[in-house]
Amino acid sequence: RVLAGVKDTLQGLTLAGAAQLTEEDLLHLGQLHGLHRLSLAGNKAATDAVVSAVVSSCGASLEELDLSHGQASGFTAEPELCRLTDQALVAIGGSCKNLRRLLLKNVDTITD
Repeated sequence: RVLAGVKDTLQGLTLAGAAQLTEEDLLHLGQLHGLHRLSLAGNKAATDAVVSAVVSSCGASLEELDLSHGQASGFTAEPELCRLTDQALVAIGGSCKNLRRLLLKNVDTITD
């Protein structure tokens, strides 16, 4: 309901480190069809399923996406805590044709 009033006009959203959000909460981001910038950095609920669902709905407008894991401390992500894999990148590549910037700092669960 909260997103209903801004779903077509909101251009940028930062939910970095919002630990209280669940996967179910993040799935609602797919309603934001005009979103240009999205940060889910440090959000443990940012899974492959969430990223796939969000970019399939609003990926066409996304220009910047930050899925970095944890703080920018120089330490790598713990695989059991970081829930992003190559599947998320496949979804991003297939849906985000206007993406200019993708941040994946400390995400070591993605392969070459």
